[in-house]
Amino acid sequence: MKLNFESILQYSFKIVKDNLFVIILYPFSSAVIIAALYLLGISSSLFFISQLTKGISGILLFWALITLLFGLLTYILEHYLMNIYILLLESGRVNQAVPVGQIFKYSLQKTGPVIISLLVYGSLVVVGFIFFIIPGIILLLQYSQVYYLTLIDGLSIKEAFSESKRMTKGNELRLLFLFIVIGGISYLLGHLLNVIRMPSILISLVQLYAGNYLIIVSYSTFYYLKNNCG
Repeated sequence: MKLNFESILQYSFKIVKDNLFVIILYPFSSAVIIAALYLLGISSSLFFISQLTKGISGILLFWALITLLFGLLTYILEHYLMNIYILLLESGRVNQAVPVGQIFKYSLQKTGPVIISLLVYGSLVVVGFIFFIIPGIILLLQYSQVYYLTLIDGLSIKEAFSESKRMTKGNELRLLFLFIVIGGISYLLGHLLNVIRMPSILISLVQLYAGNYLIIVSYSTFYYLKNNCG
């Protein structure tokens, strides 16, 4: 069955309506947590560097190591928080109250497999783009559901890639069109606010929540494909 844009957008609006509190809270709180970790990394680097007396080469090496460490922690935390967000939406979708502690625990268990699957996914796409652009776009779309299949369905990495390819078969161009349109609208909205000189904080919030809506559309697309395609 071909991807139905109207059904996906209707379902995405329903998700927003049914999970309004979570959808409002997550992007802001996630951004604050990530920013706090980033600032902690910078302040820690500056503090430890101030204690060093090994010359410029030693200082630069230590600064690089601290930056790498906090960069890695930030990367892991971003995926952990995204897992929690998707699982909260999933709890709302099935209309079942799942203990928050259980969601946190499951999200932590799945962070490793999710990161590995996304790294494999990203590597395949990069290789595809290196060998002409079209193969990269095809791989980007064919394996676009790997994240949800790994997190929600609990599939192994190999199974997730195979199932994603099956689900998206015949809908690659429609997927590309959907996300270009939604992403383009989000970009144009932010650009318009910038042109009319709205406050920077308002522009940042609009872009933050527009990006969040793109995640919700992606989540809705996953369930449409799962239930109707492949």
